[in-house]
Amino acid sequence: MIARIQLDLTTKSDIKLGNYLGSLFQGVLMELISPEYANELHISSLHPYSQYVRKTEKGITWTVNTLDFNSRSQIIGALSNINLTELTLRQKEATFHISGRNIEETTYDDLLNRYYMGEPCPPYVSIDFLTPTSFKSNGKYVIFPTAQLILKSLAKKYDNSSTCSKVCDELLFDYINENTEIIEYSLRSTKFSMEGITIPSFIGSVKLKCTGNREFRSLVNMLLKFGEYSGAGIKNSMGMGAIKVRDQGGNNNG
Repeated sequence: MIARIQLDLTTKSDIKLGNYLGSLFQGVLMELISPEYANELHISSLHPYSQYVRKTEKGITWTVNTLDFNSRSQIIGALSNINLTELTLRQKEATFHISGRNIEETTYDDLLNRYYMGEPCPPYVSIDFLTPTSFKSNGKYVIFPTAQLILKSLAKKYDNSSTCSKVCDELLFDYINENTEIIEYSLRSTKFSMEGITIPSFIGSVKLKCTGNREFRSLVNMLLKFGEYSGAGIKNSMGMGAIKVRDQGGNNNG
């Protein structure tokens, strides 16, 4: 099961609003869930959720995505509690009022059916990086994305979360290398602050071209849609790597 909850938040506190708050709201989330589940997440190298914060006209929207049934029950169960009306960032002494909630759900089977059983997927797809994004390769941060970095990251996250299907193998990675490329980009470098450290990162958008057969294009588009829930790159549980996909159809004119 894949699920998402979005909380619309307003505050009267004198605090700068922005996506950097994602790392602080991670702390809020850990306070809301059970201590047992928080400890389970702390000791695990795999995080079955992502979350991020974005500024709006009236305040911020906090989006939390969960990637399996247990995380949906523990995390979204806590955030959807009708008795929960306010959230407090203790580090900033700021209180946020919950002015709206929205929950949506899908399944891994639904994703497979949508992209493999539906209309042929387009060869061009645009990806918006909504929050600072970074990858890690050979122990170093990588702040310019490639199609291979993006898709390999998502394929590994998919396999770590899905119980109904697996996609990772060397043949897939070879096919990604041969049949995908970034053909346009509008990016800028930025930094993401968390826990006293600053992570070099980027934000903006890219257009991806995907050749190959219909099945491969279906897989690529499914992974990108999954990425809207999992996030791309590193530190998705801290607010990094949120993406939004825009289909381009067969048009290469943007």
